Amino acid sequence: MTKIDELIWTEFSFKEYSTQQWVEIVESILEQLRLFLNLPINHEPLEGNVGEGFCIDIWSPKPLLGTLALSWKGILGGQVLNDGRRLDISATLFLYSQHKKLVTKSGASFLELVYARDNSGKGNWRADGWLPDEYWEYEFFDKDDYRE
Repeated sequence: MTKIDELIWTEFSFKEYSTQQWVEIVESILEQLRLFLNLPINHEPLEGNVGEGFCIDIWSPKPLLGTLALSWKGILGGQVLNDGRRLDISATLFLYSQHKKLVTKSGASFLELVYARDNSGKGNWRADGWLPDEYWEYEFFDKDDYRE
């Protein structure tokens, strides 16, 4: 188990964590997400977006596959639950081609990824699948406003 895993799966309250500890957690989670996706990740500044959890905008650095111009953007979130004693980490990703959001035939519009502890206590990313925006909470992601 790594130092970051010890910070994530702790018996202590997350309310006691410093900004620096939150930044360390998010930096580690971002690096593990980069490895899981096998893609580079751009993100907004971490300071100011962490503390008793985090919510970070993430996006692809540049479109991929030439004319297909595939890009993605989403949210990396860490929500503190159970009176400050559990951290739920996930990433919600939206895929675009030539700035248009791709949606499955069944209406699923985003890929949900979850960071969870395995049997050895180490954290790993897993894909929970494509989901529909049932509550229309992701209107911000209807169009790709590509940025570098």
